[in-house]
Amino acid sequence: MNVELLRVAAALDPKSAEPHVVIAEAHRKLHNWPAALKVADTAISIAADNADAYFHKACALAQLRRPAEAIAALKKAIELDEDLTFTDDLEAEPDLKPLAALPAFRKIVQDTKQPSQEELKKKNDK
Repeated sequence: MNVELLRVAAALDPKSAEPHVVIAEAHRKLHNWPAALKVADTAISIAADNADAYFHKACALAQLRRPAEAIAALKKAIELDEDLTFTDDLEAEPDLKPLAALPAFRKIVQDTKQPSQEELKKKNDK
């Protein structure tokens, strides 16, 4: 990904969080954790309901060894993501590995693997 081209896209639509989310992901792939965190925060300031931005923030914070903040951002991402698109295998996400031994992270993983009360209700209604 060309981060400079993504920055141009962000400048063209300053009210959209999506270019910033993609830039945060690019910085994660480049292991530029401070930049990933900064851009994820920018995306969140534009769209506080963007689950992907919180997920990228959680990954950056985990790699920056700020576990409490990372857990909080991950919880917020999961809360905002109705489809739980990125929770299929949190344990396998390399950027979250610094959190793997934490009880709070293990609880998040366990909770995302269990069907919610709403899912159980829908299943029982069928």
